[in-house]
Amino acid sequence: MGPPIQALDDPRFGRECYSQADVARLLDVPVGTVGSLVRGIHHPVGVQVRSADPLIVPPKGGRWLSFANLVEAHTVSAFRAAGVSMQRIRPALAYLVQQLEIEHPLASRHLLTHGAELFFRYLRTEHQNKLVTLLNVSRGGQVVFDEVVERYLRRVDWATDDYAERLWPAGREEGVAIDPRRGFGQPIIARRSVRVEDVVHRLLAGEPKEVVADDFGLEPAEVEAAERFKARVLLRAA
Repeated sequence: MGPPIQALDDPRFGRECYSQADVARLLDVPVGTVGSLVRGIHHPVGVQVRSADPLIVPPKGGRWLSFANLVEAHTVSAFRAAGVSMQRIRPALAYLVQQLEIEHPLASRHLLTHGAELFFRYLRTEHQNKLVTLLNVSRGGQVVFDEVVERYLRRVDWATDDYAERLWPAGREEGVAIDPRRGFGQPIIARRSVRVEDVVHRLLAGEPKEVVADDFGLEPAEVEAAERFKARVLLRAA
């Protein structure tokens, strides 16, 4: 399911910023994982063919992915980091999409609010007790995702429409953000809107860190954060 027609004017949904390889590098996940999310799964099982629909739909059905698609892949990475295989989680996610009846639910804050309860209901109904470990019941009796998933979801900033507007792919403490309205959607040092790619270029050229920091108005720690992020932009920056 794609975004509403009017949302294609929103850079979060309509701007084609990333290849599948870009998304894999930015999120530090296998490119094959991203490919299966975009293309779906079709493979033989005996004399039958097992298939699953895509979980990520690029803008206008194209090959390049949007910021919303990037966040969707990030959300799926959270479930995988919790130790759940896509074979197990995919039907639960499909159920979530159907029940929430919103577009791009994996890039929406609704996943944190209504989503946990819906997951819980589905997993109990389907007797998938191993997946119930994704969920905890808070002191107030609310069903919430476990700490691993919550940690990933806390790396997302939400806009007033409840969709993601900014992603901190290495954690907020690193200060590296991806914002579709800044830096052409590429990773930036958030405090100064300096593209990580530009910092990496200078470091690869052999310039001292203190010179790079001074030229861009960055703190030494921000230059070091860009350097740590180098592998995720290396092909673009090389």
